[in-house]
Amino acid sequence: MNVLKISCVTAATFVTSVLIVGTAVPLHAQPPVVVQGHFDPETQRIVPYGDLNLASEPGQKRLLRRVGYAVSDLCGPEGAERSFYMLEDSRHCSKVAWDSANPQIAAAIERAASGTFAAAATLTIGAER
Repeated sequence: MNVLKISCVTAATFVTSVLIVGTAVPLHAQPPVVVQGHFDPETQRIVPYGDLNLASEPGQKRLLRRVGYAVSDLCGPEGAERSFYMLEDSRHCSKVAWDSANPQIAAAIERAASGTFAAAATLTIGAER
């Protein structure tokens, strides 16, 4: 009889713990972010950062380097001939691209500092060419 009581108590404890864990998990789950829109590879670059710890200074520096590479790729003067006007256009493009990236960078770092989960861990940098 004691074995039956122990088995019932163990089973009840197991079921209760499964129910508690099952109800706690959805509280922290977030729905996926679905981004719809048009991506133009001529005027935009996507910079992933899901692998970085933006709560740390090394992670933040690495993100800035990635954005810098993306801006250079997007706005760098093309070809061997670089005129003054091409360099001026490149500087303007770089400024526009960094202006589009900076608010996204700040928001990503702020989310990381607060411990908030980001489902879409990418920046989209845009500029006019």
